[in-house]
Amino acid sequence: MEEVLESMAEGLDEGAEKHGVKTALIAGIGRETSPARGAEVARAAARSRLVVALDLCGPESGNPPRKFRDAFRIGAASGLRATVHAGEGAGSVRRNLAYMGEAIHELGAQRLGHAIPLSRSRRLLRTVLSKRIAIEMNPVSNLVLRNVGDVRELAVDRLLHQGVLVSVNSDDPALWPRGHLPDVYHAVCEAYGFGFAELDALFRNSVEGSFASARDKAWLVQMYQEARRRA
Repeated sequence: MEEVLESMAEGLDEGAEKHGVKTALIAGIGRETSPARGAEVARAAARSRLVVALDLCGPESGNPPRKFRDAFRIGAASGLRATVHAGEGAGSVRRNLAYMGEAIHELGAQRLGHAIPLSRSRRLLRTVLSKRIAIEMNPVSNLVLRNVGDVRELAVDRLLHQGVLVSVNSDDPALWPRGHLPDVYHAVCEAYGFGFAELDALFRNSVEGSFASARDKAWLVQMYQEARRRA
């Protein structure tokens, strides 16, 4: 695993030099694997010193976050951040909310991917706000996979106005029709009637919720501000 991580890091560094796009590695643990294998991934990620965070991804149904508690404890002890896909496909709204709670309280998630029914739970909303947990929503992906029937079901507007650190993302852009990030922003703006004020907030949330360094975050904000002045 460490050789794979080293090879990926080398390739990404070459790409950054050539194209100016900076990246950081997150090691993903597939829910379909065993807890022991998840712990092995966490140990390899920690030893490599090339990874910034652990992620839990893959099929949610029947695979609660707590199953990988040990892996995320290993990651946390080594200084790795934590992001968890939760609240997309656990099988019901109740179970989606339960898995989101587990991701936060059992795995120490600092970011949640999808979190589709977040707006339905006042308790989870309070937790997300108090802990400043970033919410990575993926509207086009959710729509294509029929996890929602309308982008407005995600209540991005309400979450944004309540101060939730919510952002909109592409998920796997090559898989969805009109799934690249500009398309996602366009779909969200069209659905909610967003203007530049909301776009600015969504961008700031993306940067704040990222695992980039403080220096890179400042650089991203500067790049965005320069682009906005030309808009």
